[in-house]
Amino acid sequence: MNLNKMRGNGQPQKRCSGVRLILSMLVIMAMAFSLAACSITVGGISLEITSIDSNGNVNATVTLSDINRADFLSNSNNALSNISIYYAYTEAKAAELADYAGSNPGSTVSVLQTAYDGWYGVDVSPEENNAFKTDPTEPTSFSKQLSFQIPAEAEGKNIAFLVVLSGTDSDSGWSDTGNASSVIFNYTWKTDPTVTAPTANTLTYNGQAQELVNAGEATGGEMQYAIGTDDQTAPLEGWDTSIPTATDAGTYYVWYMVSGDDDHIDTAPESIEVIISPQAEPEVIPDPAPIYTPALSGTARVPSGTAHPEVTVTSTQEEKPVMWAVLNDDNSVTVSWEKIKNASSYILYVEKNGKAVKLTETKGTEVTLSNAKNGATYKFSLKYTRNGSTFSAPKGYKASLRVYYKPAVTATVTKDGKILLKWNKVANADMYVIYRVNASGKLVKAGTTSKTAARIAPKSTDTGYVVRASVNGKLTKVTKSDIATAE
Repeated sequence: MNLNKMRGNGQPQKRCSGVRLILSMLVIMAMAFSLAACSITVGGISLEITSIDSNGNVNATVTLSDINRADFLSNSNNALSNISIYYAYTEAKAAELADYAGSNPGSTVSVLQTAYDGWYGVDVSPEENNAFKTDPTEPTSFSKQLSFQIPAEAEGKNIAFLVVLSGTDSDSGWSDTGNASSVIFNYTWKTDPTVTAPTANTLTYNGQAQELVNAGEATGGEMQYAIGTDDQTAPLEGWDTSIPTATDAGTYYVWYMVSGDDDHIDTAPESIEVIISPQAEPEVIPDPAPIYTPALSGTARVPSGTAHPEVTVTSTQEEKPVMWAVLNDDNSVTVSWEKIKNASSYILYVEKNGKAVKLTETKGTEVTLSNAKNGATYKFSLKYTRNGSTFSAPKGYKASLRVYYKPAVTATVTKDGKILLKWNKVANADMYVIYRVNASGKLVKAGTTSKTAARIAPKSTDTGYVVRASVNGKLTKVTKSDIATAE
């Protein structure tokens, strides 16, 4: 938004926020009066139009600079009593109004009604005068804000403004009888552009940059966009004619405005909230047949969990089993069997790579193992000793167990480039939560499902995938060994 503020010498002083206006000086007569003889001169008067809205409401500031403070304070009667703004937007009156410009104190200014289309005046109170006089910082300038309305017929026309000051300056003979100082400023009241606002796109994360809005349209200016941090504060920079884009899921605030052309104003920035939703819940496929690799590691105890295990016990006997294996609440495995007549001790074996490997020997009928691996299937067998000799246990002394205290995940890449995740069913689980694992090892939620398989689109930041079971409102724990990588 552009506004040129000009003083009595006709030179631009600074750029301010507000409606863009064209300012040109019609008549400037900066007469050289001695500061000793005059506290305020024509050259010290400036008018800043900060805004004119579509209804003709004007906000303006009159500033008096280079005030001869010593001269102004030399007589207690010296005071500024009124500031008036006369304006003309018809050519004839504007030409006549220009004849009043440039009169310094000592010259009587009485503006005839034939020279203006309207006027507005505001008093300067004794309190304001006293505050100026007693200010310990000893200012040499004074500003007064004014608000008034001009007719709608002035829209789009060049408007001449005449500033008239009334007051008392004992040294110059400037008094409330009508002596004044005045200067002319010209502005063009620009019209509003026609705007069709942009609209938010409905977006879902797809790993690619997406345009956040459908483009808006403007007649009388150019659409500009920027991404802000919220919907309350318009960005100060980053404005561009290109439609903003974003990749990651989240909420975005797209700000837009119209930068008006020579005949139109800039519009105030407005915002649109745009949401890129996370990827929809992963596509669910039928439960797969789980794939397990039997293993047994004695390096660490399996961490305790909240999920009750799903246990499969098999026996070569169809009647009551004589040997069985169960997974305990603390995720340990207990293998038990019926006594064998006259047995001195029992030797427990587990199958590994197709061979029976000895685990332990005991005189009891139960062994608890604390190093079971999640997702593994264990096959146990038994031998016993008697009188120093070892014998194979009867045919029914075998048992197997699948360890399911938390999901054991496998990940494969499908033909369409997606990641197919499969895992075992966890007893009493009401839901499974799927996570991506990024390079820093953090888990990023990707979705939920009640099934035991899902297909998701990979991200460049993915280093692996994890599934946690929700049992009784609690999620199973995750260790590094639970991370599945795509093959």
